[in-house]
Amino acid sequence: GKEVTVNPKYFKLSFVSKFGKVRIYEIQNVSKESRTWVRENRDPSGRGYYPPALKELLSTKQDFAQVEDFNRKGGKKNAYTRYVEE
Repeated sequence: GKEVTVNPKYFKLSFVSKFGKVRIYEIQNVSKESRTWVRENRDPSGRGYYPPALKELLSTKQDFAQVEDFNRKGGKKNAYTRYVEE
């Protein structure tokens, strides 16, 4: 596989899957300002929200959907589904 390098000042490798397809990094040296923002912007369950700086970026994201997502309303059926339903 492709060798991945990250700046160890900002990222610490926390987990690598059995075949090396998934790597999870712990973020290092988070600013006091960021930690305070997260602490102050949690809902009652303890979940946090994304910072305002990411709002524009996240507004353009497209959620992952399975080939057959039966829970999605109004979505177009793919060619295979139309064929099988005939």
